[in-house]
Amino acid sequence: MTTFTSQQIEAALVLKAKELGPEDFKRIAAAGQAVQGLLKEFPEELSKSRDQAWLLFEIVKSQAEKENLSLEGTQLAASALIYIGSPMDLIPNEEIDGFADDAAVIALAIERAEADVRNLCKLAQLDPAKYL
Repeated sequence: MTTFTSQQIEAALVLKAKELGPEDFKRIAAAGQAVQGLLKEFPEELSKSRDQAWLLFEIVKSQAEKENLSLEGTQLAASALIYIGSPMDLIPNEEIDGFADDAAVIALAIERAEADVRNLCKLAQLDPAKYL
């Protein structure tokens, strides 16, 4: 499997996060079917990444509707979703290990937004261990 430095992954994530705000969150929240479509493309061996990405979507959606989570965590969640939806990523999805970069970005967003992951899991009565 292809590997990346944490600096490469973080740079990709933060680059997308910087300028995101409430209107962006609303647009992403309205695109639930598109997000589901993207996540269906993930290979089965990355099912945890798929689950984590869906939770990131739920963070963005929750923030768009209720503004009950942190701005930074939501920006990171939104930027990870934008990254996995972008055709311009580190490894094209059609390549061998093409979802490795997507999985790495998702994992970093989950790690950096851990407080929001825990808060949303508590609100939705989900087990945070499934996502962390």
